Amino acid sequence: MTGATIRGQSEHVHTSSSRPVLVCTLVLALAGCGSSSGDEADASTRDAGPSPTDGGSIDAARDAGDDADHDAGAPDAGPWEVPDYTLRVFTSPSGMPVATPYGMNDEGMIVGNAGPEPWSPDSIPIAVGVDDAAIDPLETERGLLAYAHDADDGGRVVGEHDRQPHLWEADGRRVPLQVPEGFFSGAARAIGESGIIAGSYADHDDPPPPVGPRPVAWASASATPVEFLLLDREEPVGQAVAIAGGRIVGSLTSRDGMFAVVWDSLASEPTPLPRPEGALGTEAFGANERGDVVGRALFEGNRVEAYAYWRASDEPAVLGAPEGATESGYAEAHDVDERGVVVGTARVAPGVVHAMLWAAGEAIDLDAHVTTRPAGVRAIVSAAAIDTSGRIAVEVLLDGAQADLPRAIGVLTPVE
Repeated sequence: MTGATIRGQSEHVHTSSSRPVLVCTLVLALAGCGSSSGDEADASTRDAGPSPTDGGSIDAARDAGDDADHDAGAPDAGPWEVPDYTLRVFTSPSGMPVATPYGMNDEGMIVGNAGPEPWSPDSIPIAVGVDDAAIDPLETERGLLAYAHDADDGGRVVGEHDRQPHLWEADGRRVPLQVPEGFFSGAARAIGESGIIAGSYADHDDPPPPVGPRPVAWASASATPVEFLLLDREEPVGQAVAIAGGRIVGSLTSRDGMFAVVWDSLASEPTPLPRPEGALGTEAFGANERGDVVGRALFEGNRVEAYAYWRASDEPAVLGAPEGATESGYAEAHDVDERGVVVGTARVAPGVVHAMLWAAGEAIDLDAHVTTRPAGVRAIVSAAAIDTSGRIAVEVLLDGAQADLPRAIGVLTPVE
């Protein structure tokens, strides 16, 4: 496993995430619909992705493919009752009111980023255990924008520091990773229990060559980077975002748009995963050990919907909107556990985005299933990751003078 517009009056919000770096690419490469100014940000601080229009409807989202597309091949999560959760919100570092989770390991360690404002060069990589009270900054040099994207169960963290890929050892030491010769930038986005690290390079390099991230992996922190094979040598843009079941999951552009893909090894050809009917492209964000992959799919009109690929049936699915939602047209799936329970985010009303859970054919608004929440919490806007115990790392919108700030990191724990 790994990794929203906000509640308020406007969907024109700032974002600070760098996880999906295929920002304009998802629109340009998939739809060929011209550049995106980013004026209508569709995401929370987690993601600055393509900008869906507000014209989408729940019916349109559910009709993106035929009805079979939506639950086809979905694994049986067993008898499922919508759980209730308690919410714990972690204290952010002083002077850093924007905190965003990106990943969580199965030991309950959440990693992400905190800063004084979105995209601030003073933003820092952070980690916090689910039993901790406050967030711990990882070793960094202030003034050099940094993110933590993923952690293994031994406490090693990967991310980016000053636009370059880095590993933080369990003892806190920061180790820079190499990028392919001739390039400067990159990001480490996932770490496997075997020590393999996956991510991207050339994320911030100026042209020539063509601008955009390209997928890469490192067999260890000291290893020479391995450039992944591509779907199309003329279309090098892509990234690796998750490592699960010995496979590396990511996204690649091609002449036919963008595909969520799987590499079976560092040297293997990428396998493009099937797309839902009508989708112009798909982008992967998370995966589980069984080979299920989740992310987002782009449709006509810049409509973005949560997407899942179920490996057992080799079928894609568009995940639905929660019952009673008055708005759709934007949703993302960020992570999936071994039961096939998916977490992410979705627009549930104009200008309102909530954390979501999809399981057993249901779309569940997590904000409506919290029995205990601290004072000052306006909404739970995004779910970043789910661990094997069912705990969910979330992004929380707090009371404040601005519609979309401040943001904090929290954890949802199922009520026994």
